[in-house]
Amino acid sequence: MLALTSLFSSLLSPVALVAAVLGGIALVDQQEVVMATMSVPSSVASAGYTSAVIGQRIHSRVTTLESGARTSAEGQGIQMETDTGPLQALGSYLGVMPMVRALQTDAHINEYTVDGDIVDSGGKLLMRVRIRHRSGRVVRMRSERPLGEIEQLMQDAAEAILYTVNPQIFCAGLLRGQLKPVLATAAPSAPLDLAGVKACIFGSIRSAIADDRIWLYNLLGVTLFIEGDQAGALTAFRGALALDRDFSPTLLNIGVMFASNGKHEEAIRFFRQLFHRETFRESPQTHAAALSEWGDSLVALGRTEEAQQRYAAAVERDPRFAIAYFRWASTLPPGPEADRLTRLGMRARGALELLYTDNLIGPIRRLTPVAVH
Repeated sequence: MLALTSLFSSLLSPVALVAAVLGGIALVDQQEVVMATMSVPSSVASAGYTSAVIGQRIHSRVTTLESGARTSAEGQGIQMETDTGPLQALGSYLGVMPMVRALQTDAHINEYTVDGDIVDSGGKLLMRVRIRHRSGRVVRMRSERPLGEIEQLMQDAAEAILYTVNPQIFCAGLLRGQLKPVLATAAPSAPLDLAGVKACIFGSIRSAIADDRIWLYNLLGVTLFIEGDQAGALTAFRGALALDRDFSPTLLNIGVMFASNGKHEEAIRFFRQLFHRETFRESPQTHAAALSEWGDSLVALGRTEEAQQRYAAAVERDPRFAIAYFRWASTLPPGPEADRLTRLGMRARGALELLYTDNLIGPIRRLTPVAVH
């Protein structure tokens, strides 16, 4: 038995979550979750919370939670069973760049079925949810709240579903929740409390499949680096590379670590390795970020012309990657071309959020130490 409550007590307290985990689980970037009927007492249904309504609202809350953790466009298909039969609902929302690209090699979609019931238990509402994967993995969740907190019950269920289906997304969402208020200030100075983020990662990393563990190790490295623990971050990043030596987000992060300590030749070695081969986990943003950081290291080494080639390749790979336009413009003398690149960067920055949680790039760099020995 695996107790989940301690992983995110600040988020789910006083929810009691108990999971029985059997067999394996495989995740894809297009996941199908079947929201089956949720049995409810007449007192709840009469207040407008029918089985179909509760299923729809849980679905909506899952997608809202996921949108808060993501930084590029993704989609997910969720099939909801209504009183008149199945209803296929496609949710479009912002997603983690590229955190959910854990595709199976056989390209099969993995289906989760969610069902349960709500009962009136001594003046309180008790929700019991079962999250079943067709491979045999089952997670059971119990949440008890006062009669007036049915909305929070649905939030509890949504959090349990997301944590079960995409633990790396859930944990990334916790990190983003901590970073966004701090980064909203002109000069971040408030201390970050990332204990909940680390508890989320440690609580899921051992039972996660290899594809999820890669992302969780990478996220742990990012979290530790923000805290100033570069040694711990490097250990976490190596954990990801032990599972896949060509895992591009981690190669990018290690390169950034070396560059932040002035070791630009070593940094370039990791940036170059990122392009050693294409894998199913690649994304245009990861490639663009690596090329842009590569350009920065070349500038630091006095190789400006080569750097400009890397910046040009970065915006060709992902025209939305605003940072590369600004860095490229900074290598040019004042004039029409530098102005043009700056305008393109401003336009791209307005179209795409820059707070990534899987890479040490963008505004997140304002929170990391310039150099750690």
